[in-house]
Amino acid sequence: MRQLFTLVNPLPHPLQQQRLWLYVPAEWPGQAEMRWQASHPAHLARDAWGHRYLRFDFAMLKPMARQVLQLDFELTLDARIARLDDLSQPADWLQAEPFIESDHSELQARAATLRRSSVAETLQADFAWVAQHIQPGPYQARDLGALYALRHGQGDCTEYADLLVALARAQGIPARMVGGWVVRHDAVLQAVDYHNWAECWHAGRWQVLDAQRGILHADPLQYLAWRCQREANANPLGAAHRWRIEGQMQVEA
Repeated sequence: MRQLFTLVNPLPHPLQQQRLWLYVPAEWPGQAEMRWQASHPAHLARDAWGHRYLRFDFAMLKPMARQVLQLDFELTLDARIARLDDLSQPADWLQAEPFIESDHSELQARAATLRRSSVAETLQADFAWVAQHIQPGPYQARDLGALYALRHGQGDCTEYADLLVALARAQGIPARMVGGWVVRHDAVLQAVDYHNWAECWHAGRWQVLDAQRGILHADPLQYLAWRCQREANANPLGAAHRWRIEGQMQVEA
């Protein structure tokens, strides 16, 4: 897999000491082995949730300059352990968070109508309801959240995933919103193809549910995870989905 980024100095004077933090494939069961190389020196780190990220330091960017950054990844995938429990525990994914308002009365009420006699049947009911009642909306750069999707009946992939996760958590089922790429083979990863989906804990592993695309229990080896949404990620990217900049440079992907 390959990613290309263009680093831009939009100013008529040099920029000194710019830094870029960038997510790469997470170290999760089924996609733990990763080999990588970058066109600029980088430092690889990992946080407590299994996120891996790179730090790039740029001593100077020339005025009005554009610099291409290329990343190449090779992942070894293992279907036998894909989406088994990672360093987090399922119980870590039951609480309400920003954009996953599972404790709100409106979401609690909807979740109650979808609860069934088993976890499998409940997740199927949640998935079917979200897929049928939420309509694709225009892409929004900012997160809108589960409650917005419930009230307005629309959203992009983020809102589909947030709503499905919030319903599951309101029913006592561990669930998380995950972002990354859906990849079946070697690919150049385009920013417009970045995708968010829900993962719900059932039968001893995380099940991939992609309500926006209408895929229940999707093949986890095609859903390559970069990050999961957390209220406070224990890494320098914070709430950023893909990258964070320290400085005045801009990134195009």
